[in-house]
Order: sequence, then structure tokens, then C-alpha cells
Amino acid sequence: MSTFKKHRGLLLEAACILSVGLVVLLTAIFGHPYQRGFFCDDDSIRYPLVSETITTPQVAIASFVIPIPIIFAVECYRLLETSTPRDSWHSVSRAVLRSFLEVYGIFVFGSGLSQVTVDMGKLTVGRLRPHFLAVCQPDNLDQLCPSDTAHTYITDIHCTGSPGTVEEGRLSFPSGHAALTFYAAIYVVVFLRHRLYWRAVRFPNYLLQAGLVFAAWFTSLSRVQNFMHHPTDVLAGAIIGTFWAIVVTRFVINMKVDSEQMSKDDLRSLRATPTHLQGPNSV
Repeated sequence: MSTFKKHRGLLLEAACILSVGLVVLLTAIFGHPYQRGFFCDDDSIRYPLVSETITTPQVAIASFVIPIPIIFAVECYRLLETSTPRDSWHSVSRAVLRSFLEVYGIFVFGSGLSQVTVDMGKLTVGRLRPHFLAVCQPDNLDQLCPSDTAHTYITDIHCTGSPGTVEEGRLSFPSGHAALTFYAAIYVVVFLRHRLYWRAVRFPNYLLQAGLVFAAWFTSLSRVQNFMHHPTDVLAGAIIGTFWAIVVTRFVINMKVDSEQMSKDDLRSLRATPTHLQGPNSV
């Protein structure tokens, strides 16, 4: 019982993260998009199917793996810098691990909220991807769209393509790639802005932050280049990812650390305090 009380804060945080992850998983398994039709003269969905510059597994791995060494290295530096010879290696290492798990755990939690928002948009709107007709391969398009009915809206579409590929073709809005990459980039940028205050690495820090944003921007542009999304899909995804990154870093976890006001004794006291007993302004 005492063990549960000691770690109940951590357990509740883990439960929240798992709950959001479960929603994402169930949506991926059981969710189906709205069956939207199209106008016969809509040229925006007549692009060819081409290979992706950055695939979904690649963007997922990069977005979740790249922040790990960055967060861990910064937290190691920040806590080791404030330690003294009186602090044991065990206490310092535990403080580093606890701080890393808090920052990265909240990162995962926010990414789940961003993904839920993206999935709601995809399934509710059902916007057709630019290459929809290439994957649908309708066998009755000439009958539904004769030359004298150019602006006719049709819904009775019989696709001959793979059902899974056709369903993916209805998930254009918003862009999941843009949402995830911008979420990861902005979250880490805010983290570096408030946690890495060593003047010697100020400009490399700025360069790293810019590189993260550029990587997210390039990934988003590649989705338009590969005819996977319309420009507005990418814009919406970038807004969603940025929104959740700001909300999480502003209201869920306090990234700000004042290196001048927070003394070494305060940090040592913080390292000795269980995470669930720390206040809303804790590290």
C-alpha cells in the first residue's frame, strides 16, 4: 500500500498515456472514413500514385527517437552541473532518469492527443487524396461522368483497387506527417529554449532548433510533392501539431528553469522528492 502511495502519481500519468494510446489504436483498427464523393471535373484528385519520400514508419521513428538523446543529454548536463561532491552518483542518476522520464512521457502523451485530433479530422471529413482516382480505379467513371456533366457531384463510385488502399485514399485531411513532425519539433524547441541555458552552446542550440523546424517543414512539403496531401491538409496538420506542443509545454509540464534563482540546494531537494509530490512548477 505504501508503495502505491509513493508511486501513484507516476502510475496515474502512465495510465493517462496508455489511455490515449488505446484510443489511437482502436481508431486505427475500427475507424472508417466518411464516404465522400467528388465532382467530375475535379482535377485535384487525378494525380498519379508515386513513391513516398518519407514513409510513415520513417517519420514515426524519427519523431519519437530523435528527441530521446536530446532530452537525456540536456537533463544530464543540467542536473550534473548543479550537483556537488556530497551528492552520490546514485541520487544524481535517479534524478536524471526521473526528469527524463517526465519530459519524454509528457512528450508521448501530447503526441497521442495530436494523433487523436488528426484521426478525428481524417475520419469525419474523408477528404480524397490527390491520387485518389489512381488508387480507386473506378470502373464506371465514364458512365457517371459523361462529357456534358462536367460539374456533376457523384457518390456512387465503384472502385476496383485494393480496399485498404482505397480507404487510405480517403484520409487526406489533415496530414498526420505534418502534425507529428511539427509537434515533435516544437516540443523539443521549447524544451531546449527553457532547459539548455549554457551560454557556450547558445548558437549551436539555435541551430539545432532551426534544424528541427526545417526537418518538419521539409517532411510536410514532401507530402504535397508526392501527391499524398493537398497544401491545406499539410497546413492543418502543422497547426494541430504546433497547437498541442504549445498546450502541453505550457499547461501540462513547466519547461521553464531559472538558473539564477533556483539554487543547487533547491535542485538537490527536488531530486530527493518523489515526482508525484512535486508542485505544478517543478522540473
